[in-house]
Amino acid sequence: MNYFDRHRFYAGWKYNVINNTEIWFDLTFDDKFYEKEILLNRIGVSYKKSAFTYSYKIDRLQYGEKSEIYNIQVKDRFYDFGVMEDYRYNGIQIDYSQELFSSDILLAANDFNSAIINLAMNLETEMYFTEIFFLAVARNEEYNVRNYSLGYETKLKIGNFGIYASGVYQNLPTYYKGDKFKQLLEFTYKINKNLFIGSNYFIEDFMDISNPNKQSQSFIKISVKKNEFTFFHRKNSMNEFIRNYKNEEYAFLHQYRFTNNLALGVNYSYFNPNFDQEYHQIGFQINYHYEKDL
Repeated sequence: MNYFDRHRFYAGWKYNVINNTEIWFDLTFDDKFYEKEILLNRIGVSYKKSAFTYSYKIDRLQYGEKSEIYNIQVKDRFYDFGVMEDYRYNGIQIDYSQELFSSDILLAANDFNSAIINLAMNLETEMYFTEIFFLAVARNEEYNVRNYSLGYETKLKIGNFGIYASGVYQNLPTYYKGDKFKQLLEFTYKINKNLFIGSNYFIEDFMDISNPNKQSQSFIKISVKKNEFTFFHRKNSMNEFIRNYKNEEYAFLHQYRFTNNLALGVNYSYFNPNFDQEYHQIGFQINYHYEKDL
């Protein structure tokens, strides 16, 4: 029997110092191996002049974190995570915004990745969002080699139907498996106020490896008054081991929604990888969101 603990707690504050100048910070509660710590997650100061905003900040650079499906179960490995790119940084950012179009340039660094350069352009309306980006880091967070990435994110909402897609091509010039391509495609549909369904497909493909890593996940959520019953089916296939690792998982999440901002849930999952043992997992999660202007 194993015990697995994951917590995510954020608390933040934003203050308008003078006209067009803001400072902010966010704290997060995080789990270490034997310790629980409150960390400074984000902090920054920004100055806005006409269409430009100039900022210095400590923050997270994330692409691929807008998935609805990955952010339902707290135990999900991609929960609150940039599936395509995810880096901590401190540096200077310049944003340009004009009606529906915006762009930014980021010059930053951290202790592990050294230099980080990010260029992005996006177009956003009430029902549509798309962004293309270029990212260069001195050391990739996974493979400790130089990384040049070109990617995109797009999200479309038509009534109760949603599409989300994100992809990136990573140039890894000295990595033995070659360059890497990652792609996430997701569909969701809210049939009515009581029934919500969705499915996604994620693939990681190395240029010099024949078998890519793949994951697909589907869910159906049924709402009955304040109760939410969500059923999941997930399939994984990975080539990170000597033999291919495959796993099929069935999960159930029951949440009781006290208010729109507060829900308490019980989670059960069963999975059987191609090893010799079956696994059962049970957990609890609580989601609480609160914002207030002072």
